[in-house]
Amino acid sequence: MEEYTLEMRGIPRSRIIDYFLELDGERADEGRFKGQGWEVGVSEETLVALGSFRITATFVTFRCSKETRKKMMDEIQRHFLRNGGGG
Repeated sequence: MEEYTLEMRGIPRSRIIDYFLELDGERADEGRFKGQGWEVGVSEETLVALGSFRITATFVTFRCSKETRKKMMDEIQRHFLRNGGGG
């Protein structure tokens, strides 16, 4: 298993959590989810300044095989881009 961290900006933490629960992920504890062949940790939201704008940022840490991570990353991009970021 490998570990990889992705920063997701502008997407509410609750939407990220809902996404992993929709994948049949089980809540291991607050902010941690497990599925078949994967484990994900979702950080608390932080604020990031982009000039005069402030947006939320949430870090998602994946623990899975390289193949599973690639599939999950593709699905996450499709899901959140299709839903306009915040769903």
